[in-house]
Amino acid sequence: MIPMSLCSPGETVRVERIRSGLRLRRRLLSMGLNVGDQIKVIANSPFGLIISHNGVRLAVGPGAARRVFVTPLSTDKHGGIAGV
Repeated sequence: MIPMSLCSPGETVRVERIRSGLRLRRRLLSMGLNVGDQIKVIANSPFGLIISHNGVRLAVGPGAARRVFVTPLSTDKHGGIAGV
């Protein structure tokens, strides 16, 4: 597991753990982001990340991205998730 803040653009990952207080958990949940979800990192900068989740782009600040732990997923040669 790595913090989502370390992910590269184009990488597909699965959310494994959210290490935060209730306030951030609720905010992420209201955005539709939960443990077990697969997301794709669109952009990563010092100002935060742009991710794609269920066809919707979301902005996640750098502090929140450091508290969301993910597991990188391998992608097949066609750009889809391998094994799905």
